[in-house]
Amino acid sequence: MVENFRDFSRFISPDVPAAAKIAGETVDGTGFFISRENSDMLSLEYILAGTGTLEINGQVLHPQPGDVFLLTLGSRHTYYADPDEPWRKYFAAFCGPVAESIIRNYLPADTYLFKNCNVEPYFRELVQASLDDAMPFPEKSDRVTQALLKICMYIRSHNVLEQQDLADKIRNRLDFYVEHPFSLDMICRDFNYSKNHIIHVFREKFGKTPYQYYSEVKIETAKRYLQDSSMRIGEIADLLAFSDRQYFASCFHKAVGCSPREYRNRVRNSAK
Repeated sequence: MVENFRDFSRFISPDVPAAAKIAGETVDGTGFFISRENSDMLSLEYILAGTGTLEINGQVLHPQPGDVFLLTLGSRHTYYADPDEPWRKYFAAFCGPVAESIIRNYLPADTYLFKNCNVEPYFRELVQASLDDAMPFPEKSDRVTQALLKICMYIRSHNVLEQQDLADKIRNRLDFYVEHPFSLDMICRDFNYSKNHIIHVFREKFGKTPYQYYSEVKIETAKRYLQDSSMRIGEIADLLAFSDRQYFASCFHKAVGCSPREYRNRVRNSAK
């Protein structure tokens, strides 16, 4: 087993809101076997390479490269690497009420393995700060907390998206494109499906084509800017990626029945 980590237990005091007690990088090969009956560890581990097994609270899991696994306080767990394909992983054991709250509130209960999470940069940031012997411990704690929040936010978002069907994923992507130039080809590339399949799946669930939905959301967004901001109409047209102010006005009139300026005057007069 090859290890490169730091133990910060000596710096931990009751008033530390969040910190890493131990953090680093390991290669776990032959002889790596850890078992705890009532764990005092709250840790996240990111698999860079290799395979292994995690048995925790009655679940048997097999973390692979790109996966994150969670060890919780009070859990009963055993984990070990495959001696032929040892784990190489980043890990950090956390302490403090803020760290515990982040993990408790962002990650789903009774879930210990998160598949295919692109969080290596955040773990690398955390580990590099932990291994930097020139960095004072308070600064390390801040950097660790920031990285932990990024990791948990990513996992939460990734987990929600994984539970969505294709139509919902397309809708989320269309919402993102509202302030960007858009074409159906972009959606096809994003999801690796044909135009016909994308249109069929979306219309089946929402009763309209992706482009119809995109256009409607664009106009609704424009209405909010007209009502709630002092932005000029040309600025709103630019922000929402219309080719020019005239085209924006034409699309808006067709959808709403009046010009953007008339709409702004109407909603502002009704609010008086």
